[in-house]
Amino acid sequence: MNLIFAPERNDRTTEFESIVQCQRDYWNTLARNIDDDIAANHWVTEENLPVSSALFSEIAEFLVGEFLGQRAGANVLEVGCGNGLILDQLGSQWNLFGADVSSEMLSRAVVKVATLYCCDATSIPCEDRSFDLIYMHSVVQYFGSDEYLDRVMAECCRLLKPGGSLCLMDVPIRWYQHLMSSPPSWRSKLKQGVKWAIGFLPVRMQQAARRPRRVQEQICGRTVCVPAVRGFYADPDYFRKFESQFAKISIELQPFPHKPTIYKKFRFNIILRNRRETVPASSETARQSRDA
Repeated sequence: MNLIFAPERNDRTTEFESIVQCQRDYWNTLARNIDDDIAANHWVTEENLPVSSALFSEIAEFLVGEFLGQRAGANVLEVGCGNGLILDQLGSQWNLFGADVSSEMLSRAVVKVATLYCCDATSIPCEDRSFDLIYMHSVVQYFGSDEYLDRVMAECCRLLKPGGSLCLMDVPIRWYQHLMSSPPSWRSKLKQGVKWAIGFLPVRMQQAARRPRRVQEQICGRTVCVPAVRGFYADPDYFRKFESQFAKISIELQPFPHKPTIYKKFRFNIILRNRRETVPASSETARQSRDA
């Protein structure tokens, strides 16, 4: 395994940098406090237990069957690879690469033969047109804003070879956001209203400015205090803007038997197949497009 730390960018807005820092703190905290390699990725069931390890074999088999086939030697990149559980299942027929914002997660990598980059998903230190397949699994919900998704997509398009495919798995869709939680009672609405009003007091605003809000999460019977991650739901219509760049774009059900039902019901795979010859010719051109 080869681990490479990418240099930090200095052209980010304050809001954008806060999203990256929140992601980094969140995953570093889980990696330090959760012993189980699966649960450390927050891959847990409705009962807060680690999902079956068979899930990662199913994901790897799906990627091979749909995109790789017999293409030995293809370059494959996982964005948000964590400790590499999916990469580890892909096997040695391909050149494997991973990128993750958390140095703590990467330090626990289980994949033996891969090049791993410690960087955020918008600044992966690889040459243009490097990969035949780029995929991410259960990552988009941590992006925090449309701007961040824009930059991630621009970076993936820069890195993808003509003819290559981009697969975003386990993506929460905005159409179903209201179904993810039951309707609040009048009492909970009242409590939320009071909290909202108190939040505008100057003292509270000053406190919020001094430190990020933190919450407690229960994972495998352990309480972990982590940064409050702003959840993100993708708009399916968003991906129409890439129709001229890919031969086919589809939104598909997740075909993984060991995926918890709640995730299969409300999250989908976004598949962009066969990148056309419109990949930017230089890193500078891609950077301008990404920052526009």
